[in-house]
Amino acid sequence: MKVVFITPLRGGIGHWSRCLIEELDKFVDLIIVTFKRKRKEDDSNPFTRVTDPFILEVIDPKKVHHIIEYNNKKSLKELIEFTREVKPNCVHFVMWAGKQILWFLKDYSKAMKENSIPIVLTLHDPYPHIIQKDDVKIFTEAYAYATHIVVLTEDALKELRKNGVKVPITVIPHGHYNMMNKNKVDKTEARKIISKKLSIKIPENIPIILFFGFIRDYKGLEYLIRAAPLVLKKHNALFIAAGSLELAENPEKYSKEIKNLGLEEKFILFPHFVKD
Repeated sequence: MKVVFITPLRGGIGHWSRCLIEELDKFVDLIIVTFKRKRKEDDSNPFTRVTDPFILEVIDPKKVHHIIEYNNKKSLKELIEFTREVKPNCVHFVMWAGKQILWFLKDYSKAMKENSIPIVLTLHDPYPHIIQKDDVKIFTEAYAYATHIVVLTEDALKELRKNGVKVPITVIPHGHYNMMNKNKVDKTEARKIISKKLSIKIPENIPIILFFGFIRDYKGLEYLIRAAPLVLKKHNALFIAAGSLELAENPEKYSKEIKNLGLEEKFILFPHFVKD
């Protein structure tokens, strides 16, 4: 059996896909396609080679096809032609609620249906966290061409059904991140590692409250900052927020809020991607 597997190969979804690729590769002939440009931030620095060590454990970077561009219709034509040439039994498209790539997903799924090639969508987020006008309508319409949809939660299934998606849907839970962490360390060692990476001193005997990942409005970091003084009245704790601000809607507001509340020594903001 031959499967064209389309997925981002960076970040959290990249790591999730890496684990699935490791298992699928045991049973099928897997052709991996990824994004050359999946958002505006990639315009000046396109993604042309996989460099993540965890992902490279299971794939050969020379065999990854970097095709999809969020702003280039020629890349859609290229992928459709590539898929026809490969003649897969199935296409598996791993998708997040990225509005900028939705046109690509819709037109590619439609082309697969016209060519009688089954396409399975795994939707990590069926709809954006911050819903704007007509978002539900355009996302729902894009999913109509899928042969089957996989979601990670029962809530996602209910949301799709509520919005009129009639495609068969299966729930397969995301799974625990422990399965991706083959180099587990204890708390003492973890504090040493984070101290070194963030260039700060983390005491051994106080609680740590950690916020980790891309910083976006919908994740509510500002509320954690505002809650910190309430916690610190009762506990001698340290707050750490670590993650890239490249997608943040208002990146300066977090450091301003920390300063306004006098939390500079108790709330560490590290506004960068932290490598494994």
